[in-house]
Amino acid sequence: MTIDAVKLFTPDIYSLSEYMKERQPFTRHLSPEFLLLGMLKLSPSHGYDLHQQIERDLRNVWRLSLSQVYNVLNRLEKKDMIAGQIREQAERPDQKRFHLTPKGERHFQQWLETPVGASVRAVRIAFLSKIYFAKQFADIDARPLWDEQFAVIESGLERLQQRLETSPGTTSIREYSLQLRIIQLQTMLEWLKQCQQPWTPA
Repeated sequence: MTIDAVKLFTPDIYSLSEYMKERQPFTRHLSPEFLLLGMLKLSPSHGYDLHQQIERDLRNVWRLSLSQVYNVLNRLEKKDMIAGQIREQAERPDQKRFHLTPKGERHFQQWLETPVGASVRAVRIAFLSKIYFAKQFADIDARPLWDEQFAVIESGLERLQQRLETSPGTTSIREYSLQLRIIQLQTMLEWLKQCQQPWTPA
C-alpha cells in the first residue's frame, strides 16, 4: 500500500505533514545529548561515572549502554558543548573528565525551558528528565515547566476532540485511533497532576 493510500484511509493514524512537522522537535527533546549535558551541569565527570549516575537515578527513563554514553560524549565534544581533560592514573588507564562549555550550558537551558509535545513517549522520557534536573538546581522553578506542559497536552487533547466531533460517526479505524489518542492524553494529564504535587512547593 502506498503512502497516499494510507493517508486516504487512515488520515488520523498517518498524517505525513503532521509527522514531518512534529518528528523533529520530538527527536530533539529525546536526544540523550541533553541528558548528558544536564548531568555535566550538575558536576564535571567522566563517562563511567555518568553511566552509573544514569543507571542509579533514571534507569526507568533512559536505557543507555556505557558505549552509547561515550559515543554521545564524543559527539558533544566535537560540537564544542563540552570539553574534556585527560587525567593520568598510575595503575589504571588515563581518564577523561568532561565539563560543560558556555555553548553547552545555553543549549541545555533552552531544552530545559521548552515543553515537549503531546506525546506519551516524549513526556515519559524528556519531560521527566527535565523535572529531574529542575529538582537538582536550586535556582530553577519547576512550576512553569509543569504549567507549560499541561497547556501543550490540553491543547493537543482539544484538537483531537474537535476532530472526533467532526468525524462521520462510523465505527472505523480512523475513529478508533482518535479515541485511543484522546484516552492516552486524558490519562497522561491525570497522571501528571498526581506526579506534580510532591515536586512543586505550595
